[in-house]
Amino acid sequence: MTTFTTIDELIDFYNQKNNFLSAVEYTAGLTGFNPTLIEKDYLCSLVLMYLYQERDFELTFKGGTLLAKVYAGFYRLSEDLDFSFSISPEAKRKERSNKIKPYKSVVNDISNQQTINRYE
Repeated sequence: MTTFTTIDELIDFYNQKNNFLSAVEYTAGLTGFNPTLIEKDYLCSLVLMYLYQERDFELTFKGGTLLAKVYAGFYRLSEDLDFSFSISPEAKRKERSNKIKPYKSVVNDISNQQTINRYE
């Protein structure tokens, strides 16, 4: 079993279409999870690793995905990631929009580099 330690390794493996699809099909066979959901969970993990390794963001990871990835193990897969960040309750819409821009940019950068949903 291969363990990836960098975002580049994750992206490289994802771009090796035949190897990636074989790994997804193998995992689906072992777990009974839908291959599309396995791919989405992989991409969620890619985003999490990217945010952790490459960016100095003030995000708080929360929700069901946090519980599953940090505490519960491989019993459920993720389709989304939930985050929050600190901002004054009095902040105006423009200030909130400006604060979230760098985060949106990161996700867009990742998604623009990848072919997503190979199973659909």
